[in-house]
Amino acid sequence: MNKKSSPLINARATVPSLRKYVALSLCAVLLLAHAAPSFAQRRTAIRLPKGAINVPVPRAQEREQEKGRETRRVKARQPKEQSAPLNYTPVNAQTETVGVPSVGEPGVQKTTFEIMAAQAAAPETSARNPRLMIEHEGPDRKGLPQDPNAKPAATMVNGVPVPVPVGRKGVKGISGAKLSGDTITPAAPQTVGTSFTGATLADTGAFPPDSMGAVGPSQFVAFVNGRIRTFNKTTGLADGVLNADPDVFFASVETPVTPPGNPNYINFTSDPQVRYDRLSGRWIMIIIDVPSTSAATIGDTPNRILIAVSDAASSSALTAGTVWTFYFIQQDTVGQAGGVTTGEFLDYPSLGVDNNALYIGGNMFSATTGNFLVTSGFVVQKSSILSGGPVVTTAFRGLVASPSSDGPFAPRGVDNYNPTANEGYFIGVSNAAFGRLVMRRVSTPGGVPTISANILITVNTTQFPNPVPHLGNTNNADTDLDGFPDGDLDALDDRLYAAHIRNGRIWTAHNIGVNNSGVATAVSRDAARWYELNEPVGSNSPSVVESGTIFDLAASNPRYYWIPSVMVSGQGHAAFGFSSAGNNDRVNAATNGRLATDAFGTSGAIALYTSTSGSYNPPSDPGPARRWGDYSFTSLDPQDDMTMWTIQEFCNANNSYGVRVAKLIAPPPATPISSSGAQIGQASVNIILNGTQIAGSGFYDPGTDLVSPALPFNHIAISITSGVTVNSITYVNPTTLMLNVNTTVATLGAKDVTVTNPDGQQVTGTGALTVTSAPTFSISGQVVNQSNVGVDGVTVKAVCAPSGINAMTTTAGGGLYSFPAMVSGDTCALSVPTVTVNSSKAVTPSNQNVANLSSNITGVNFTLVPIAAGDVIISEFRFRGSAGTTGASDEFVELYNKTGSPITVSTTDGSTGWSLVATNVTGTFSERFAIPNGTVIPAGGHFLGANSTVTTGYSLGAVATPDAVYTTGIVDGGGVALFTTRTSANYTAANRLDAAGFAGITGTTLFTEGTAISPSGGITTIGEYSFMRKLVSGFPQDTNNNANDFVFVSTTGGTFNSTASTQGAPGPESLTSPVQRNAQVKASLVDAGCSGTSLLPGDACARFRDPTPDIPNNSTLGTLSIRRKFTNNTGAPITQLRFRVVDITTRAGGASPPSGTADLRLRTSTTIPNATLSGGGTTDIQGLTLDAPSAANNGGLNSTVSAGTITLGSPLGAGNSINVHLLLGVQQGGAYRFFINIEALP
Repeated sequence: MNKKSSPLINARATVPSLRKYVALSLCAVLLLAHAAPSFAQRRTAIRLPKGAINVPVPRAQEREQEKGRETRRVKARQPKEQSAPLNYTPVNAQTETVGVPSVGEPGVQKTTFEIMAAQAAAPETSARNPRLMIEHEGPDRKGLPQDPNAKPAATMVNGVPVPVPVGRKGVKGISGAKLSGDTITPAAPQTVGTSFTGATLADTGAFPPDSMGAVGPSQFVAFVNGRIRTFNKTTGLADGVLNADPDVFFASVETPVTPPGNPNYINFTSDPQVRYDRLSGRWIMIIIDVPSTSAATIGDTPNRILIAVSDAASSSALTAGTVWTFYFIQQDTVGQAGGVTTGEFLDYPSLGVDNNALYIGGNMFSATTGNFLVTSGFVVQKSSILSGGPVVTTAFRGLVASPSSDGPFAPRGVDNYNPTANEGYFIGVSNAAFGRLVMRRVSTPGGVPTISANILITVNTTQFPNPVPHLGNTNNADTDLDGFPDGDLDALDDRLYAAHIRNGRIWTAHNIGVNNSGVATAVSRDAARWYELNEPVGSNSPSVVESGTIFDLAASNPRYYWIPSVMVSGQGHAAFGFSSAGNNDRVNAATNGRLATDAFGTSGAIALYTSTSGSYNPPSDPGPARRWGDYSFTSLDPQDDMTMWTIQEFCNANNSYGVRVAKLIAPPPATPISSSGAQIGQASVNIILNGTQIAGSGFYDPGTDLVSPALPFNHIAISITSGVTVNSITYVNPTTLMLNVNTTVATLGAKDVTVTNPDGQQVTGTGALTVTSAPTFSISGQVVNQSNVGVDGVTVKAVCAPSGINAMTTTAGGGLYSFPAMVSGDTCALSVPTVTVNSSKAVTPSNQNVANLSSNITGVNFTLVPIAAGDVIISEFRFRGSAGTTGASDEFVELYNKTGSPITVSTTDGSTGWSLVATNVTGTFSERFAIPNGTVIPAGGHFLGANSTVTTGYSLGAVATPDAVYTTGIVDGGGVALFTTRTSANYTAANRLDAAGFAGITGTTLFTEGTAISPSGGITTIGEYSFMRKLVSGFPQDTNNNANDFVFVSTTGGTFNSTASTQGAPGPESLTSPVQRNAQVKASLVDAGCSGTSLLPGDACARFRDPTPDIPNNSTLGTLSIRRKFTNNTGAPITQLRFRVVDITTRAGGASPPSGTADLRLRTSTTIPNATLSGGGTTDIQGLTLDAPSAANNGGLNSTVSAGTITLGSPLGAGNSINVHLLLGVQQGGAYRFFINIEALP
């Protein structure tokens, strides 16, 4: 029940023979000191009798009487900061607060059979007229300011806003689709499977339903206002086990008559939450009750949190014999000295469940005035409710300490499946600003909990959502003068709807107002904004790994997507569920998602999984605005860890709603294509099965079963034809499985392999395994390091012909390996395909051949080549830049793999990766960022770390996205060093790969090589510059002398701190940046018959000199045009192509070169169409664009120009060529140098 809006709930009278239906209207009063008070139009809320959908609108006279009472109430509580003192001290917003657990009552037990019998005996009512109640409204959240560090962008990646919406596949493409029956719109990443309606308005009699439901091992439980109903998750049919009113279900623990003997007392339930807890094998439900001294004063009594827990015997399925244990938490007195009431009413509860506790958050209102007071969190010891009680609760009151304080508004408890988790979380939107989330950690939640201070998380800008238009709306009046039709649907506000943590990442979502670019400004539609937050356990601050915005980009009449929830599977795929409507679109339930392999911040096509033809104009809810929501939930199958289910509200018929459940099916297994082969007659042999991914397909296994009482997972299964038995399966990655098979009764030849993922989907690979004749010979050897010590854990591969054997084994017992069953006559190539141990970069020899195998072969040995100093170097850096007023935090450090092989990061001391360490000028140093073990830096590739301080940090995200971020700045005159360890005690010269630093550093010699870089103290003035390695023959120079190896470049070519810079630009590169491809992308003349300078600009000759001055574009003496053809010899399509200047004659320190040497500037060039070839015919020569951050038409050393015609959608195919036009502005004539590197993806 959301006090901002008003659920209509079925209430039981205290007299058994009489059943009353009342209206509940409660809303949050958010009295913010900085926001101008603005009361929303009061509206009625109506509780319908069972089966009554189209109850007439109340008579005009009754409306006028209600308006009069409303006016008197408003005058009695004019908007102002709440000054009535709380009778408790709110938890501290700045430091942690230790909680005080409170012991409550034991549980009350009822079986499902008893509950259903009580439901059958519950009286029906013949009353048809709804009763009106006043809705309490307060100043809304529309006046909140933006977090000053929030950026106006639709997407965020690694804490860096991305200004352009990314990867919005098909969002607009389905707008306006005409649907009928159960037609489903284009496929989202998850396919919609079983779908059914969990309840309708006729079942609930409530506006809104509070959409809620969760999947379990065999059932789906739909739990909404007025109805709990179980379904068989395979068929989608109601199974009849549980079909009850929550008022009946929770009757044993609801608030008793208040005051005792009051004949007018009523009470009912609202705001359901349900989870299947995979760790304990229990169903857990919570709901609040709404005790009221009369129908005229709904919610005027502090309420209870009601909890129901199923028994352990029902872990696999709820039955009539399931024993439910019910608890209540008297939220206004729990933990209060002497049991003194706070006088509060808890509204809009949340539920998070982990291995230690339940986390229940809520908005707190004065029960007597309806005014918003604070938000609070309640931590319930899970062990206490699994054992019959008494229930143990710790109250953390005042997470938002006052209506104008910051803190998590509508705090969500966070679900967590990790069986070893030792802390819990509350998270919500900021009560004080848009563009901000606020989190609270809860440590030792299973004992004496301690809650942290507010943890602020800046996100991209957000805005209050608009009411939602919908096709068929007939109430276009605007009685509340808010600029929107009264019959629009309520979008609540920008609160979060649910939160879940998986693998240290918190996923959550909410609806916000955006424009047609997905940015929260000039709001013209509502969108679903989702977040993946990195949550380091302990005291470190969370960061935004990625966020995205699901919106319709139509210029007019867009679809609105609102009330979203998100879930992530064990595979890393995410699914979203929400409602969808618009001026041209009826109200439907929708879903989309993202694959684990999708680009950060992107999501797939939106699928409408309902197809209503009805219009939503229920007479009992005319608005403004019509109630919708108030919840949304998407859950994950606890058995397969793959399939997700969502439950969303939609218009199921004219003037009615339903809550629709959809099974969201994961992509199928990868297709088996090959294996390492097996020999006949072996009882146990390991083979590697390889698969190929298509549209997100992949092998998956949930891993080791959880400890009992948790149910075992479904696991991946494999069958192989013709007598091959699978003994065991080890999941390696989405395209690789290790099998142990038995071939004692197998036949020779190719075998089909069928893989069944835990969700039951199957894919067969024809001939993916070959069983060959009995072995006669073996091949063996050893893998050693350079000290001739055997190295275990190294994979050795053997590929043999003509048998087709493709086998892999792992060294053990001192680096030894053996292939015991190789076929006579085969020629086998042995190699070590990847090196991931002992900080090795390569192996020698790279491969060994054994020809015409005719005996047992021994001594096929390999030696690992260790990573050495200079293999990975610091190739470019800056400790200050152009962002903010000083540029002090606009830093980056770029690393470069100088070897000719990919390097997989690993360590020899057990630490978790390599460390980039920075020092100040007096030798005090610490880590800035890490490169985790397992990171692969390609040959010639880069790794980029950058300062992520909001607003003033790294400003070149459009050039390269950092692979790692940090917030502690590097001193201007300091230095940096790269170590092959993260253990600080091992930061020694022996473990150092490279260093670069400024003159004047004392107390250490680890952070410079040879002569340090000038000036002493570094560059302390703002500017767009960097220090980059000099490039020799296209490769970074490393003479172990910083002063000799680095050159200072800037976009102005000016002088900074008395140090002259060369005209050019910073050019940071990351793991995803194009790499140097000079050897694979060859340059040649466009016109082989004209290698000189043309006299005509339209010729295709090698050069053209145009002397026409173009002073505004740094071409005082005209331009020099260079034309070349580049051919793709990489063997794969090129999706990005650019050219980097590695040598150029240009200005430095603000002055042109000496007389006789040209001063050149790289410029954007235009396409030369139909250039004339000397041998006849014409060809186009494509223009190139000068990339940021180079100043316009003022590029130089390290600047790049890109071929915009080469994209993912229009790649340069293998073997194909492109003609390009390089244009140089001439500021001074003379001899010149101009060399470029060719950089391409892949």
